[in-house]
Amino acid sequence: MPCDILYDQGNIDTYKSVFCDIFSASVCNDVDHIILGGDFNTDLTRIQSPHTQYLNYICERENIIPAQNHSICDIDYTYESMSNNVRSCIDHFLVSESLFNCIESYCVMHDGDNLSDHDVISIQLAISVKHTSIDVAQTCKLLWRNATSNQIDEYQNNLNILLSNIKLSEHVIECNDRFCDIHVDDIQSYHDQIVAACLQASACIPSVNTGNSKNRIPGWT
Repeated sequence: MPCDILYDQGNIDTYKSVFCDIFSASVCNDVDHIILGGDFNTDLTRIQSPHTQYLNYICERENIIPAQNHSICDIDYTYESMSNNVRSCIDHFLVSESLFNCIESYCVMHDGDNLSDHDVISIQLAISVKHTSIDVAQTCKLLWRNATSNQIDEYQNNLNILLSNIKLSEHVIECNDRFCDIHVDDIQSYHDQIVAACLQASACIPSVNTGNSKNRIPGWT
């Protein structure tokens, strides 16, 4: 994230674009909980900073809360400038409102072995997690190295035909808003159709069935 110092008015658009990329990603859609952590390069006490103001706006819009606001927070600073020894709290964890009351510990580690000018922040939450073993269905792995030139040509022809039938609305193409969230569904649908076309066109490529060899735990294997 860009720093919120004297030239922050000049990089606020870059600051905004980072959040736009995060919350427009499909991984943030249809999820119950979000934990977002890192170097946000702004101290929440800098109420006049455009970066802090935008961070607060994002928190309100996305229903997330800085863990620093919790009464259990035990953080004095997370960054110390090597040039002037000024200390500030610019590293944060943001959590969904549903997780805020689950925070059991939120602290900083001023470790002498840490050579970075940023200190490690630690958050602990009490969350019930259930791991379920599942059977992995067989999937098809394409063997591109075994494909002949004719098969590759056929794949390219098939793909060209399928892609020619995929259209993106003119109002999406003509949109000049870098932070637009109105056309997210249109762009996601466009992406999904392209992926489906690639998979359909590859039916002529040699393949082998894989998977179903053992039980796997989602998120661990």
